[in-house]
Amino acid sequence: MNFPDKLKGIAFASAVGLQCSAAFAQEAPILAEITNPDERTRVETLIEQAREEGKLAWVGSFFEQAAADALYADFKELYGLPDTETEYTYEGSSAIPEKVMQPIAAGRNSFDLVSTVNWGWFNDLLEMGELMEYHSPSYDEYTYSNDFGLSRDGYWVSDAYAFTPLYNPAVLAERGLEDFNPTTWAEMNDPRLKGLVSVGNPRAPSPAATINYLIRVMGEEWVVDFIETTEPVINTRSSQSRDWLASGEVPLALLSHAKNTFQLGSTNVDVTLVYPEEGTVLLPQTTTILAAAPHPATAKLFIDYMRSQRGAQLLMDSGATLFYGRPGIVSPDSVILPDLGDINIADFNWDTEGANDVLDGVRDKLVEWGLN
Repeated sequence: MNFPDKLKGIAFASAVGLQCSAAFAQEAPILAEITNPDERTRVETLIEQAREEGKLAWVGSFFEQAAADALYADFKELYGLPDTETEYTYEGSSAIPEKVMQPIAAGRNSFDLVSTVNWGWFNDLLEMGELMEYHSPSYDEYTYSNDFGLSRDGYWVSDAYAFTPLYNPAVLAERGLEDFNPTTWAEMNDPRLKGLVSVGNPRAPSPAATINYLIRVMGEEWVVDFIETTEPVINTRSSQSRDWLASGEVPLALLSHAKNTFQLGSTNVDVTLVYPEEGTVLLPQTTTILAAAPHPATAKLFIDYMRSQRGAQLLMDSGATLFYGRPGIVSPDSVILPDLGDINIADFNWDTEGANDVLDGVRDKLVEWGLN
């Protein structure tokens, strides 16, 4: 074969390769749902790039492995990426920043996506240029997230959970509180609850933010009185307070959530979750793409999928029982996890009341008041 013929052969092979790649992308079921030609081209291009990347790595809190596995399986089928390797690392929210920042600082980041509740830290990442700007088409549909101030344009939208009181009524009745049926934060200052209450670790941002709201709404004196009256124990993780509720060791958690309620119900532990009349703080569960993501095309597609109606509903159905940032996601129980319009949502500004320096001040106060 002479040199021109060889070039022709290379060109032909390249053309065949491109045609095969395009044909593979067109086989992705998601493409049949896209009517806008520009959007179809965008997704086709990302699918081809994702096939070359071959992997997606995600680190997060709240979302457990089973939920991640369910999302990954459906995502790969929908986007025609059966060979994409997927990894999920589950961590507590307080451990996420170090888990992410250490490899970034060392220049060996392997994570594409991060999910947690830590508004101040995400703002820090944004200021440092460590988050990838991405305008997912799904973001416009997150009207709840946008309306409640839980979105950052071009970087993230949020779902949310809420830290509210959860208690085991049978155990409390055994301890002399047969008539305990609270509907307010104020009723948590009951002297009969002494030694029967747990509080989330105030060093973590979510408990600290909720307590900051209580300081504003109920007053510092109320918080001090609550600490002195009930002598609460600190749980290091929300799952620890859940286990105490099940065993009866500590039958009331001041700061728990719907996920724990569902999990306890699945083991036939009867508990009651309270959405206090004074207001409930939405804690933004945010997922975003790191600027150093080694698989950016796959990460973008996964964000599109995760934030779609289909992805969000599957996430809910897989045990991630959250207040979703978009309308139309069906809760497994409207009492445990009601519509946002059915409870009093607190007016809480995460850029001010949830800022890192503000929460540091809250922690200092709690130490002074004996909760540490």
